Order: sequence, then structure tokens, then C-alpha cells
Amino acid sequence: DTIEFIEVFLVDIQENGDYKTLETYLNKKMYKKWSNNAGFVNVSQYEPVLDAFSHWTHEYTKGQMIVVDLQGEKKNKKFYLTDPVIHSSTGNLFGVNNSRLKGINRFFKTHICNNICEQLELTKQNV
Repeated sequence: DTIEFIEVFLVDIQENGDYKTLETYLNKKMYKKWSNNAGFVNVSQYEPVLDAFSHWTHEYTKGQMIVVDLQGEKKNKKFYLTDPVIHSSTGNLFGVNNSRLKGINRFFKTHICNNICEQLELTKQNV
């Protein structure tokens, strides 16, 4: 399986000075929320690749960040994801949904390492 985050474009509405975001349409019937930024994991539609991806982002950033709130559409073994949340333990980056270390810990309270985590030799976290 592969993961792709959908590109988002910022559009300047000249008439009123507003800005809007624009991205590729995702089929609402196929749309799924696999995790959120509060530790939820959709166990009824569990995708080990996505769970391991979040864990990997934490490991790759040496514990500084984690990408969660994975949602979108899966087509032919490819995930098209949109609107992720990044928790950063190092500061108030990445918007209002960044719960910093608290958000990182929430992920690991519900995360159970799967075979992909083991193949990637990711460190098990105890929170």
C-alpha cells in the first residue's frame, strides 16, 4: 500500500478578499476516517499501514512530531489522505489542533504495534 496526501491550493477570492482552499474531490461514499487527533483508531476498518505510518513519523522525527487524524479514500492499494493533524512536542506549530506532547501520548495510549511497525523496527512506546 502507498500513501499520498492530497495537494491543497489556496485561492484568493478577489471580490471580497477572502481565501478558500481547494483540493481534489474525494468520493464521500468511499471516505473513511481511520484515526483522529485524540487517539481514536477505527478498529472496524483498521489499516495497519496507516497506524504504522503515524508511528514511523514519530520515530523519524526523533519523537518531536507525529502525523495523525488520517482520513480520506483508498483506491487500489493507495491511500489518498486529506486534512492531517501534526502534534509537535517542540512548539505551537501546525495550528490549533496541535496538542503537543499530550496529543503524541494519546496516540501511543491506543496504538498497538503491528507487523509493519516490527518490520520497520520502530521503538515501542510506553505511556
